[in-house]
Amino acid sequence: MKFVARVYPERNEVVVVKENGEVRSVNLDLWRKYLNKCHTNGAVYLCNKAAMVSKGNLFVGVVTDSQPLPEDVAELEPVMKELGIPEFLLEDLVSMMYLRDAMFDLSCVGCESVTTVPAAYVAPQRTSELSA
Repeated sequence: MKFVARVYPERNEVVVVKENGEVRSVNLDLWRKYLNKCHTNGAVYLCNKAAMVSKGNLFVGVVTDSQPLPEDVAELEPVMKELGIPEFLLEDLVSMMYLRDAMFDLSCVGCESVTTVPAAYVAPQRTSELSA
């Protein structure tokens, strides 16, 4: 689901308009708390189930059932053009997704080799330890 959000700091609220036309108001502190859980470079936000680009107090994003993919954020391009948000931010968002996936892959390097070690395996002792 695509959405556009506008932050109104003076009113301490964020107005979110969903693609189905539904309008919702969110407390600014709650919005910031959610954004703090996302990966960001300041203009691009990659969250667990959402991806957003921002220009000032204006946000354009997509919410998915799982981690957002490049295909999901490609839907934002027409809305971004209409609102005057630079396209390079979309490229930054996709780059961040690839980085996220690469870091996940690297976090488990060697996981398979650990499971192949038999539980009863005992490291051989060195001769110097045996004589002591």
